[in-house]
Amino acid sequence: MLVDWNGQPLIRHIALHAIEAGLSPVIVVLGAWLGPIERSLVGLDIKFVHNTDYEKGMGSSLRSGFKVLPNAVDGAFLFLGDHPYVDQSLIKSMIDHHGNSDVVLPAYEGKPGHPVLWNSSTFGRIVNMDDNETGRTIQKGFACFFLDWPDPMILRDIDTREDYQRLLEDHLSGESEQ
Repeated sequence: MLVDWNGQPLIRHIALHAIEAGLSPVIVVLGAWLGPIERSLVGLDIKFVHNTDYEKGMGSSLRSGFKVLPNAVDGAFLFLGDHPYVDQSLIKSMIDHHGNSDVVLPAYEGKPGHPVLWNSSTFGRIVNMDDNETGRTIQKGFACFFLDWPDPMILRDIDTREDYQRLLEDHLSGESEQ
């Protein structure tokens, strides 16, 4: 999340997309690397949540973030810190389809990508999910709308140095606008 992307830390790039899309509140769940990640987001209108159980997996981070959502929120995006290819048109299209289902996911050629938009009807289930569950596993209990998206980059993430190098090379060569 701290690798350079467009001259800034990747997590800042992602947070700025959420803020620029008008999403509010923007909540960043932190576990490992708490200090450096928090410093990389200085000056942004973000609420930080420290997940002390982050070693238990992504489910604990989902719970931590969804627990602090205001009651008035009717939906919440889940942006992952290692998915740099989220743009305003994708966010807007997902919002436009928000009323279609409990969960909205972009999909390229039938493969689901990120981010994920959760309807408020799902929040109770997320807040009560087990440590061994993930967003993908609990999605199966809800009606999902798969938004066909023309850009395969919604499937790309950065899990290794090699992933980062490949994405950076693709980005610099102009394969994607992000």
